[in-house]
Amino acid sequence: LRIARIDRLSDDTLLLIDYKTGKTSLPKWTDERLPMPQLPAYAISKAHSVAGICFMVLHPTETKILGISNDDLTIRGIKSITKINAYNALGNWKQLNDHWLKTLDSLAITIKNGHAHINPRDTNTCRYCDIKPFCRITQQTNIDTLDSE
Repeated sequence: LRIARIDRLSDDTLLLIDYKTGKTSLPKWTDERLPMPQLPAYAISKAHSVAGICFMVLHPTETKILGISNDDLTIRGIKSITKINAYNALGNWKQLNDHWLKTLDSLAITIKNGHAHINPRDTNTCRYCDIKPFCRITQQTNIDTLDSE
């Protein structure tokens, strides 16, 4: 794994940073199917010392930080998971990291076993896809249509 930037904080914990040049928002990293899984993957690789993960958004119309952390880091744009309702069900930072590990491990096993089901996360996935010439989504759509008839 290669992360864009790692900052060491005053308490010797780490803040993992991924740069984004397009407009972005903070994903819901509590889902069973993780959106934008790069930062959670980096976090579990260094779990014992990570205090937070964030995007540094560098866009012509806005520059900002978006992220989550174990505790309040007093960095504008990074929120403690204890202050975000979507994270309450998972409890704490360790449980969130455990969720990421379980989710990404399951994904790795699926890929290792050769499963390549056509299952975009949402409609935006296809909009920004770089491999449209190789995509089988239209085949899947045709098969689904035949199955429903």
